Parts: sequence; C-alpha cells; structure tokens
Amino acid sequence: MKSAQIIPIVCFLFLIFTSAQFGCTSTKTSTETSPVKETEISYGYTNILQMLRKESHLRVTGPDSNPEIRVLGGGRSIAGSSEPLFVVDGLAVGRGYTSVSGIDVNQVRSISVISAARSGKYGSRGGNGVIEIKTK
Repeated sequence: MKSAQIIPIVCFLFLIFTSAQFGCTSTKTSTETSPVKETEISYGYTNILQMLRKESHLRVTGPDSNPEIRVLGGGRSIAGSSEPLFVVDGLAVGRGYTSVSGIDVNQVRSISVISAARSGKYGSRGGNGVIEIKTK
C-alpha cells in the first residue's frame, strides 16, 4: 500500500477510536429541561390566577389584585425579587402576575412549572423558577 492510501484509513480509525474513548455518539441529544409538572388545562377557569392556584409546585398568596407567586424550590435573586419568570409560547414576558394576567384562559393549552434547579436554559432570569404557559 502506498502512503496516500494509508492516510485516509488511519484518519478514519483515529476518529472512531477518539469518539469511542470520549463517549461521543452520533445520536441527537436534547438540551430541553424537563418540567417539574405540566398540567393540561381543563375549562371552567375565569382567569390565569385560578389556574396557577391549582398548581402543586407553586405557592400563591395574597389578594387576586396583587398575588405573590413563588415556585417551590426557587431561590431569591440578587435584586431581592423572588418572583418566577413567566414564559408564554417560548417568549419571556416578565416577572409577576401582571405580565400574564391579560391572557385569555380559553387559549391556554398547558402550564409547566420549572424549578430553579432545572431552569438553566433561561440563565439568571430563571433563578427563581419559570412558569411556562403554552397557548393554542
């Protein structure tokens, strides 16, 4: 064999060896965080706050006009706020109930509560947990 024929074989074997040694595979991996809980929404609610009060991984206190919403297991940010990040259809809309209070409850498909430990894809904004709302 000539050296021009051996080089591609050596390179191929090197790639196979290094990918096996370092655990590389060709399968696609997901970076999605798995939600703590995802609830399919049933009808009968008149506002988003009623839906949030039913979530077992949330603590909702205070009056309906200005509720305090906390994700259980959530932290406290440097700014002092402990309100979770609200994400509607993949778009971060802000913190606090006022950022989602105008959503029509009949358009809500599901609500996912993500703890602070699993909210890495949202960076520091998800440090107090994330509430993902998916609409129809």
